Amino acid sequence: MLNRIFIQNIALIDKLDVEFEPGFNVLTGETGAGKSIIIDSVNLVLGERADRELIGSHAQKALVEAVFSVDDSAVAEALDELGFLPEDGELLLSRELSVAGKNTVRINGRLATLAVLQEVSRLLVDVYGQHEHQSLLNPGEHLKLLDGFGEEKLKPLLDNVQSAAEAVFRLEAIQKGASGSAEEIDREMGELRGQIKEIAAARLIEGEEQALSEESNLLENAEEIARALSDGYDALYGSEAGNACAALRDASTSLSVLAQIDASFQALSARLEEAYYTAEDIAFELRDKKGIVESDPFRLEEIQARLSIIERLGRKYGSGTKNILQYHNNALDKIKQLEDNKMDAEQLGERLALAKAKWRKEALALSEARKEVFEGLKAALEAELHQLGMQSARFSAVFSESERITRNGRDSIEFLLSTNKGEALKPLHKVASGGEMSRIMLALKTIGANIAGVDTLIFDEIDAGISGRTAYVVGEKLFGISGSRQILCVTHQAQIAALADAHYEISKDEVGDRTFTTLQKLDKAQRIMEISRLIGAENSSSGQSHAKELIEKAARLKRV
Repeated sequence: MLNRIFIQNIALIDKLDVEFEPGFNVLTGETGAGKSIIIDSVNLVLGERADRELIGSHAQKALVEAVFSVDDSAVAEALDELGFLPEDGELLLSRELSVAGKNTVRINGRLATLAVLQEVSRLLVDVYGQHEHQSLLNPGEHLKLLDGFGEEKLKPLLDNVQSAAEAVFRLEAIQKGASGSAEEIDREMGELRGQIKEIAAARLIEGEEQALSEESNLLENAEEIARALSDGYDALYGSEAGNACAALRDASTSLSVLAQIDASFQALSARLEEAYYTAEDIAFELRDKKGIVESDPFRLEEIQARLSIIERLGRKYGSGTKNILQYHNNALDKIKQLEDNKMDAEQLGERLALAKAKWRKEALALSEARKEVFEGLKAALEAELHQLGMQSARFSAVFSESERITRNGRDSIEFLLSTNKGEALKPLHKVASGGEMSRIMLALKTIGANIAGVDTLIFDEIDAGISGRTAYVVGEKLFGISGSRQILCVTHQAQIAALADAHYEISKDEVGDRTFTTLQKLDKAQRIMEISRLIGAENSSSGQSHAKELIEKAARLKRV
């Protein structure tokens, strides 16, 4: 969700910092007030082409920052793969332009490339408008939209195709890698088995060399360690008189006598007593360790022999037990692969033919199901478009099938559209206007609860060319989508604005010899005035009454 956007020195915007709400956000304003500037700023921070003309005439640099909250774990995982894991669930996108042509991109404060910014933004927000990038314009995305719409029916069939394809790929890889004579393969497997046997015979434990080296070091220095422990014990507690413990005990006793005369000595006496007991504990611990550390030449020889084996194997298979054991496992895998490579060529060919036949069967079942699902999509979409003011719209698709094996089957699809009665169906991107494209996507988002999408949708003047009842229907549908996604909608229609959860007004003001575009969130009274302006009667009581009626009607819809 887009939480906040900060814009500085973009066109007529001097400085703008606005927070958006979940649900349905509406932006309205007079023609020429700067609604396009807001959308241009959003597009800029999402990675659209930078135009230095966007920089305000009184500035050297322009900056746009956008803060998104990321709640979807799949989106967070995809962002992590791109190297930008959200921090505390938030992601900060930043883009700075300068008149000198410098273009700086940052994500969570780190420098990034424009290509990465575009990849990141695709996961967060889609902008649908007359001049914006849209997934509908890319035929390569049409199959994904269809599969998303029919996910419940198509996902199991797609899984079958992918499993069948993987089986084909594996057999083809075996066939490709099956080089060399049987004698050569046998010789290589013999060498590997000898290596596996040698490593297995050593019964290695990963990381054991560290523990062995530490024990060896202890045994090699056993006499010196024992002598030092003995000297330490003697100094602390070795004789009844003249040792540190006795001295501390005597000093403590002396001060305890003084404490009976002057209480101020009591604390010193107690500290000396504590020091005596501490020293005594250390002495006993040194005595105990002295009994443990003993020279054991047989054990030392055993350890050194074991380390020698590990070192010898390490020279062959990689330094350290971890690498040696990894070599052992890799050799086992290699033998399995070689055994597969020894498979009789005729038998392999038969298995591959059967695997390809299974893939074709599964791919055909998926293709047929996709065509059936599309009929449902077509009917639902046309019904929605008719409600959205495109009464003559007809929707179709061209399915193409390829013999090339892919994990997604063999289908490609391109959506077709006719917007006027009597006109032929043509590729969607060639016939749909910006406003029509936005309404098509709105219809898809309305009917396609399962269509994969981002959390924030921005519709730029989706109401172009509509009015009255159609405008209200558009507003209802936008509000319906906002139940599961954040919507930002730039509109001229009072019917749509009345349904907003949060209403923002874009205005243009003159201060001195300069003009500024500003954006403010409206309260209830301000909303009434703005909606009455959209109706065309802002200065009349009847217009304000009509605005109140629209807001109340919207409130009743929200309560349903």
